[in-house]
Amino acid sequence: MTTTTMRHETASPRANWIELSVICALFVALALIGIVWEIASGLLTSGIDGIMLLAICLMMGGIFSLMILVMVYQAGVVPFFRAKPAAPAAQKAPAAAPAPAVAKTAASVPATSPAAAPPLQPSHPPAAVEPGYPEPPPTPKPVAKPSAPPAAKPQDS
Repeated sequence: MTTTTMRHETASPRANWIELSVICALFVALALIGIVWEIASGLLTSGIDGIMLLAICLMMGGIFSLMILVMVYQAGVVPFFRAKPAAPAAQKAPAAAPAPAVAKTAASVPATSPAAAPPLQPSHPPAAVEPGYPEPPPTPKPVAKPSAPPAAKPQDS
């Protein structure tokens, strides 16, 4: 089904991560309320039920907090986790001709997008990491078909 038949327009990606972050924040708040209630009611000292409830609340809070962090990072709101480009190493290296494809993609991507980050350089050249594949064996030539036996000639009697 298409958006025309369903009469439904999709939201922008920014609205999508905001909605998901709000839902995740609600679950984190519920987990924190559960932890506070468990400690305040004395359920933690009553036995295994209190310990299991604490573990569940901590797990739920941790999972949804991590989800919020990842969504906010992908949205570009938290840029301080990105790797900083090595400026001194770039100055020492000889200037090479920039690839036009890289310049085009960098100009078309917004600065807050994760795609705007410079590509990571491999620590080893690909040839050192992965050896080349061996040459495939040559294809065998088709075998010659045996010739048909000569046709029987009618003999005169």
